[in-house]
Amino acid sequence: MARKKYKWTQEELDNIFDFIKENRDKFDVADPSKYHGTHFFNKLGRRFKKAYVSIRPHITKLVVATIMVWFLSFVAWGNWINPDRDKKTYGSVDFKHRITELKYQFYIVTLRFSLRFNHLKGFPEIRKEINNDLKEMDLYYDDLQRDLKQNPNNKEIINFMETYYKMKLKTLYDYISFYKERENIALLIE
Repeated sequence: MARKKYKWTQEELDNIFDFIKENRDKFDVADPSKYHGTHFFNKLGRRFKKAYVSIRPHITKLVVATIMVWFLSFVAWGNWINPDRDKKTYGSVDFKHRITELKYQFYIVTLRFSLRFNHLKGFPEIRKEINNDLKEMDLYYDDLQRDLKQNPNNKEIINFMETYYKMKLKTLYDYISFYKERENIALLIE
């Protein structure tokens, strides 16, 4: 049978504390019993064991929620948010085409950089005109990407995409050679 705990009033507690303070020397005469420390720490451990909460279920919920959000964000990106979801690139046909596309893109970026910073440095209106021509070509390529998405095995569209890259490179080479000749003529005149 469990003992009923007595509820001490604040006045009773104050009286006990005062009594202990006044008679401290009487309390220090005897050592505590041999098992007092063990009993005290066991009781303390039982009291705190009730307060222990495992963090494992919370971490598991967090991991599951993170994976779900990550997965749903990819689904949302692929189906609704991605602006290129209705396009298929030249490089997505197969690995050979991917390597070819990367080479073309590298050459195009290099030639545009050379054209912009070496030949058209002081001519913003000409640079704007060239950029407009290249943007028109890019619109043509966007149409080809949409067509390839609808007909992924159509060799004609794949050949047109390669032709697009060749035309863009040829256009950039023509601009660069024109401005190189112009610079050479200007040097001869001086």
